Amino acid sequence: MGSFLDSDFRRKRHLPDKLISLSGIKEGMHVLEVGCGSGAFTTFVARTVGIKGEVYALDIQPGMLMQLKEKLSRPENRDIRNIKLYQEHQAYRRRCA
Repeated sequence: MGSFLDSDFRRKRHLPDKLISLSGIKEGMHVLEVGCGSGAFTTFVARTVGIKGEVYALDIQPGMLMQLKEKLSRPENRDIRNIKLYQEHQAYRRRCA
């Protein structure tokens, strides 16, 4: 599922630059991406906020975060250093229920 969500097909239907622009994300911002999945838009957000900004990528599924971690290790993404990965924990969910 993660590979489809992080595909060129999806990015053609949901243009990252347009989504980022409509959401008001700008250089230097700190952005929480809830449900980041495999990072379909995470790298685009990270490049938009730049080195003065941060992206906090949160997902409940460890497998999705592993896919995002692998994506960040690719040569085209090695310059991105402003993404922090977080997994939502079961204990947190129980306290909020």
